[in-house]
Amino acid sequence: MTRLHRELAVIKALGVTNASLYASVAAQAIFISLSGMVFATALALLLIPLTASLLPQVTLSLTPEAVARTAVASVVVALIASYIPARQVAAVDPLSAFQA
Repeated sequence: MTRLHRELAVIKALGVTNASLYASVAAQAIFISLSGMVFATALALLLIPLTASLLPQVTLSLTPEAVARTAVASVVVALIASYIPARQVAAVDPLSAFQA
C-alpha cells in the first residue's frame, strides 16, 4: 500500500464513512486542480507577450472561455483520477493498513 492508501485506511478505521472519504479525496483533488489552473493562467499571462515578441507572425490570446473550458476539463480529470484510489481504499479492510 502506498502512504496515501495507508492514511486513508487509518481514517476509515476511525469510523469515517465511505461517502465522507470520497468527498474528502474529491475536495483535495479539486483544490489541487484549481490551484494548478490559477498558476498556469498566471504563467500564460506572463509568457504570451514574450512569445508574441519572439514570434510576431503568430497570434496568441487567452480568452476567458478558453480558461473556463480548461478549468472544467482539469477538474473532471482530477475527479476521475481521485475516484480510483478512494474506491480502492474504501474496499480495503482498515485492519490491513495496520498490518502492512
